[in-house]
Amino acid sequence: MREDSVGLWVKGQLLINDIARAKEAYALLQAKAINGMSIGYVSRDDSYDRLTDVRTLKKVDIYEGSIVTFPMNPMASVNSVKSRLAALESLADVEALLRDAGGFSKAEAVALVARIKSLSARGEPEPDGGLLQGLDALHKSLSGRSESDQLGDLLQGLQAFGNSLN
Repeated sequence: MREDSVGLWVKGQLLINDIARAKEAYALLQAKAINGMSIGYVSRDDSYDRLTDVRTLKKVDIYEGSIVTFPMNPMASVNSVKSRLAALESLADVEALLRDAGGFSKAEAVALVARIKSLSARGEPEPDGGLLQGLDALHKSLSGRSESDQLGDLLQGLQAFGNSLN
């Protein structure tokens, strides 16, 4: 959190794999059904101009930030939301995505990720042109498409890959 030339800039994270309401909020943000922000704060220094009826906050302690439907300040808004693919930062995140969006069981998701890790760790050429090349080509083909289309194609490709391992 920092103040910039526009106002208060905040970077947040929704725990969509752990909290159902975070997953709901993420879907609503992606759909642009909500985009408001609110902060909980205590004013440490402020002034009030009776002529203009404007209160100026000079120093505040901010305790929390929330996503809301109707923010007190209409300019307090969420300006961007990462896609679920862009938010993947670990293999555990990939496993959770496979379970949540792909319908994989926990065992299937763990096995598929482990298999991909073992194939890429070998460093040997693969007969089908290489897993990493295939994933790179898939990533390029997904750019510019809706997130649901991207996820659908990615999961279909991963399911086909998983089936080919059996």
